[in-house]
This record gives sequence, structure tokens and C-alpha cells, in this order.
Amino acid sequence: MFSEEDKYAVSIEEYAEKKYIKKFRKLHKNNWDITQESIVQMLERAPRTILTDKLVEIRCTGECGFYKCYFRIHKTKNSSKSSGCRAIVYFRKKDLKAFVLLAYSKNFAKYSEGHETNWIIGEVRKNFPEYWKQYEIALESDI
Repeated sequence: MFSEEDKYAVSIEEYAEKKYIKKFRKLHKNNWDITQESIVQMLERAPRTILTDKLVEIRCTGECGFYKCYFRIHKTKNSSKSSGCRAIVYFRKKDLKAFVLLAYSKNFAKYSEGHETNWIIGEVRKNFPEYWKQYEIALESDI
């Protein structure tokens, strides 16, 4: 899905800001602003980030897809993976846009152990039906 030279325009959806990011901001104060900027920079460079273990495909077609992005809060000692912090991002290739749909800590999310992907898909379908529909249309055209 990604071409090496692509640079994505990243936006954070209002739902992510209101439901999740405000918790990070409250808990981590100034460190959250630096963290958020690093997430945006990482997602802008998605073709290079996908080569690391910080961006993992959840559902994808040739034209669009949902990815899990692992990150850590600035000035914490955890690695991106062990921090328990994730962002769910929808990438759209045709206009090189990336939308942060969810940004959460495993402590914030309400899912049973081992069912994180099912929880993510449920959250996306419920709160972002327009992106899920785009994905389904792209999936049908890939077949």
C-alpha cells in the first residue's frame, strides 16, 4: 500500500481528541505535546515506519487500511511496544491522508485480554462508519 516516497498529511479526528487524547494530556501534561508531535511525524513517514515494529497492519487493501501505531510517552523509559500506548490510524492512498481515529493506553481501553483487534474493529465500525465503508468498497474492488 505504501510507496517509498509518499508523505502523508496527518489529522487527528475529534473523537480521538475528546475520548482519549484529553486523558493523555491530563496525565502527562507537556510531555503529551511532544509525544503527539512525534506520532504525527512518524505517521507522515508511514512508508519508512512500516519497516519498523511501530506500525502494524490491522486490515488493509491496496488503497486504504487500518493500522496500529505503537508509541511511548515522551520522557518515559518504556519502549513503544511495552508502554501499552497505541494509536489506530486510517491511511488513504489516493490523497495521501492519515487519520488518527483512536489513541489509547491499554489502561484506558475496555476490552478483554487477547481481543484487542476485535475491540478496535468494533470501535472503528461504530464511530467511523465512513472510513469502514471506504475500506469495504476498496476491499471489494481488490477481489
